[in-house]
Amino acid sequence: SHEVRETVARDGMQYIFVTQGIEHALAQAKAAAGDKFVCVAGGAETARQFIEAGWLDEIQLHLVPVIVGNGLRLWGQAGAAWPKLEAIRVLGNEGVTHLRFRVIKDGDAHRTAAALTSEP
Repeated sequence: SHEVRETVARDGMQYIFVTQGIEHALAQAKAAAGDKFVCVAGGAETARQFIEAGWLDEIQLHLVPVIVGNGLRLWGQAGAAWPKLEAIRVLGNEGVTHLRFRVIKDGDAHRTAAALTSEP
C-alpha cells in the first residue's frame, strides 16, 4: 500500500497492509502464516513486483468485463524474464472469469494441458 493502514481481521483471515516493500511484505506474511500457505493480494504493481522477483508459485486472476480508467498492464514489458505459466483452473460465469496458473520455474518438468481442471 502507499499509505499506512491498520490490519484488518475478517473471516478468520488477517489483511496486513505493508508500505516498506515486497521483501518486508513477504517476511511478515511468512511469519504470520507459520506452516500455512501465504497469499499475496494486490493490484497490478504489487503482482508485477512479485513476478519479477520470482517469488510466486501460482498466479490467480479474476477478470471482469470492466476497465477502470486506462487500466494497468499486469505483465509490463513482457520478455525473457517473465515466467511461463500453466493453466490449472479456469472457472467462469456471467460477469467474471477466474484463472489460476502454476508458475513454471527452471527445472520443472513440462506438464501437459491435461492438468487443466474445472474444480468448483
